[in-house]
Amino acid sequence: MTAAAMRPAARPIPGPADRETFFAAQVRHRQASWKLAALCILAVVLLGVPIAMVVSPLVIGAAILVFDLINLFVPAPDLLGAVGHLADRLHDPAGQLAFYALLALPGIVVVLPAWMAVRRLLFRGGVGGILLSLGAREPAPGDAEEHQLENVIGEMAVAAGVRPPNLRLLDGPGMGAAAVGTGIDDATIVVSRALLDELDRDETQALIGHLVASIGNGDLRIAHLIVSVHATVSLIEALTFVAVSPAVRGQLRGVARAARRTDAAGREESERMSLLLLNGIAADAAEGALAGADGRLRTSGPPRARTSTAGTPTFRDRVVTVLVFPFVLTWMLVQLCRIAFLMLLTDPLTSLLWRRRRFLADATAVQLTRYPTALASAIRRVADVETPLPGGPWTSFLFAAGPRGRIGGGPVAGFGRAKGDMGIDCLPDPYRRIERLRAMGAELPAAGRSQGGAAAIVGAIWSVIFPLLVGAVWIFSFGACVLTTTLGFFMIPMCLIPVVWLPHVLLRVTVPWLLHR
Repeated sequence: MTAAAMRPAARPIPGPADRETFFAAQVRHRQASWKLAALCILAVVLLGVPIAMVVSPLVIGAAILVFDLINLFVPAPDLLGAVGHLADRLHDPAGQLAFYALLALPGIVVVLPAWMAVRRLLFRGGVGGILLSLGAREPAPGDAEEHQLENVIGEMAVAAGVRPPNLRLLDGPGMGAAAVGTGIDDATIVVSRALLDELDRDETQALIGHLVASIGNGDLRIAHLIVSVHATVSLIEALTFVAVSPAVRGQLRGVARAARRTDAAGREESERMSLLLLNGIAADAAEGALAGADGRLRTSGPPRARTSTAGTPTFRDRVVTVLVFPFVLTWMLVQLCRIAFLMLLTDPLTSLLWRRRRFLADATAVQLTRYPTALASAIRRVADVETPLPGGPWTSFLFAAGPRGRIGGGPVAGFGRAKGDMGIDCLPDPYRRIERLRAMGAELPAAGRSQGGAAAIVGAIWSVIFPLLVGAVWIFSFGACVLTTTLGFFMIPMCLIPVVWLPHVLLRVTVPWLLHR
């Protein structure tokens, strides 16, 4: 008998058939993240171009009036005449190129500095500042469990080779742990006291490992960029009303002042202005203008129009409506761009990217702790909690895990305003995460309920029909928004005629004639 025949038969290793090492999982998730990141960048560009083109007519109109005012004192070019000259050359390819460049470049000159200012503001106050302002506290000096949590964070940071993040705790009913900040060197881990009480040490360490891995993978920078896109769109919406709303002008002055300040008080102001931008500061102004405001628009509520004793608008009301309507129309078109290119295109892609980053952090946490069972158990226990994550839509996506399913009709964690946005869950389904952790060796029963018979057949059919229905709704909504935006874009110059052309004639012809009589 040979030596090979004398060896005992190899016993199968228990575990899933599709076992995967955490190194292979990290490579796979990183590659998918890079592809999704490229698509997200393309989506942001597609968002910025139409917004820039919508804003350009207002920028050109303002530039025309500024040059007309300068012309009263020193000779200045006639921009309105130059625009008319380019419009006359639309039959020429070179003239078409110059005309379309004129439509896009002024808006780009506004959008890019606005994005840079928002990034600076969020970098100083930021998403983390909003979460910390909810009442996060430092660890209690005499609390042994909170002191042990600090040691766990230090251990995970050493294992990951990053600077140990700061620790803050949230008192309240919610269970969760999040990483906030602007990068590896300025990171803070926020843990709810309820989570610390409910999970054991291994489960808590596994979630901390996920957050430390997320910090080391650069997810805080990605979160900062995602939120800055939303805040920039909100700032552009506000800029469309800067000429007609004193309240909006005051708020924008506060944003500019907060972006310039560098002291501690400036950081607190940056946090407040960041939240103001993210929640939108121009919506109420638009409602007031549409209601027939007299120009003194207030963000606290739509003002009433001045009416005659018979209840009909006065001549002044009609004049104000004509003058304000171009700004309202521009705001509406920016809203359509927001719906078409942000809510229907950018948000789904960034949500896919963020889910992939969570899978990557899970695989990295398994590398740090070498205990996938603890992470799977922690995710399952957090998923069973029905209390929403703290912080609202601008901080909930920073948590390591969340409840399963939608809470109160909204997403568990998503990007967007508290009201008026179509929420998309950007945290992966807990059961999917547990299944992937089982593939990496987690000794935990399969999550979810197994179905058989007719229920399985219905589920399979619905899994095919539902994506088709969602795709059809998406195509219809996206096409309708793009078509409406295109039609509205050509209406803006016509609406600007009484706002720009009449002052232009007054400043270029009437006033010089009166001065030289």
